[in-house]
Amino acid sequence: MSIPTSDPSALTPTYLVAVPAPRGMSITSLVLALVSIPGGFTIVLPVLSLVFGILGLRREPAGRGMALAGVIISSLILAGWILIFSILIAIALSGLNAATVPARDS
Repeated sequence: MSIPTSDPSALTPTYLVAVPAPRGMSITSLVLALVSIPGGFTIVLPVLSLVFGILGLRREPAGRGMALAGVIISSLILAGWILIFSILIAIALSGLNAATVPARDS
């Protein structure tokens, strides 16, 4: 025979609840990167996405894929805008250089 216990915790079932890992920065990075595809001309959205993505990679291992996607997309958008700006600056400087050189008379 078993001896009855007077301890109520021995009779109460214990449930373990799984707490989801934080992924807020990773999600923010991915969303900002996707929004910056049409709105990347602001330069603010891709930079914020890059910052949140780097922070998400370091602090949130559960959201690593989303953070990595955000970093890659925002880096490509920033590289594209840097390329566009450098081409525009080169065109502007070549136009200024051509305008300041006097024409030679033969």
